[in-house]
Parts: sequence; structure tokens; C-alpha cells
Amino acid sequence: MLAMGLNTINNGLSFYLDQDFDHSHFLFFLQAQLDRLILFLAQIMDYLSGMIDSIRNK
Repeated sequence: MLAMGLNTINNGLSFYLDQDFDHSHFLFFLQAQLDRLILFLAQIMDYLSGMIDSIRNK
């Protein structure tokens, strides 16, 4: 759910990035950080699911 919410915010930012105003650099930075956080959460979920599968298969 957290990743879906972050993805929604990230997609919403893309609308404002098309506009030209003073805070566009901050929005680019924010979108890059959200992309990194989504990637990190996906890696954590892969790790946790692998750990759970390993426990189940023993």
C-alpha cells in the first residue's frame, strides 16, 4: 500500500514537472527521491518474500 501511495504521488508530480515555475528543481529532486524510495521498497519486499519462501521450504 505504501508503494502504491508513493507511486500515486510520483505520477501526480509529473503533471507539475511539465509546467515552468520556480519550484521545478525541488520537484525534480522530490521525484528522484520518490523513485529511489519505491525501488528500495521493492527490493525490501523481494528480500522479505525470499526469506519467507526459504522458511516455508525447510
